[in-house]
Amino acid sequence: MVEREKKGGRVSVDGAGEHRAEAKRLADRLNILPIAVFCIWLGAFAMFWGQTLGPLRNFDTPPPALAAWPWLGASIVAGALVLAIPDGVFRLRGFERSGRLHEMLGAEVFRGFVTNGDHINRIVARRHAGYRVHAHGEALAGAAQTIRQSERSHLVCLVAGLVACLYAALIGWWGWAGVMLAANILGNLYPVLVQRHTRARLWRLAERRARLSRGA
Repeated sequence: MVEREKKGGRVSVDGAGEHRAEAKRLADRLNILPIAVFCIWLGAFAMFWGQTLGPLRNFDTPPPALAAWPWLGASIVAGALVLAIPDGVFRLRGFERSGRLHEMLGAEVFRGFVTNGDHINRIVARRHAGYRVHAHGEALAGAAQTIRQSERSHLVCLVAGLVACLYAALIGWWGWAGVMLAANILGNLYPVLVQRHTRARLWRLAERRARLSRGA
């Protein structure tokens, strides 16, 4: 078993790895709840297209006045086009870097309820002291990469969902339009805001470290 010195004592590297693995397993279990919220959007999206296309539509419900297949295709294509947007388009703008705009829109509150959010991290840290989603050495680089991927993924779903909402409104299915819009806001729009808010925090942290390095 490999050991290392820490504050005058010895800490088992293998034991530390097992400690982190247990914390990660607990976090994964707790993350099921926010993932379930996202699945509400996914379920509404699938049910809507199932009804417009026919397989899930009630026998006494007439088909939509506008054919559903072209709009389903437009929804998929619009979401896929987000994947082709250059990374530079997603860079933080100057007015975002303070994080105040995101906080005004509720991102800081919502951050507590997303996967690996504040509430989940606190619960895990109570049982596993020192728990972090990313280890100290990889915190900035690892977190930044994960956040960018998550932001783009939610934006893909957001755009695809907005096309579906527009189609639902055009065919007069206002109930579905409202349900999908609400689910899209909770499942995709706010997660995008949370990711950008977190990126702003990481940017400020990196700037502080850079200033300290220059001062040293």
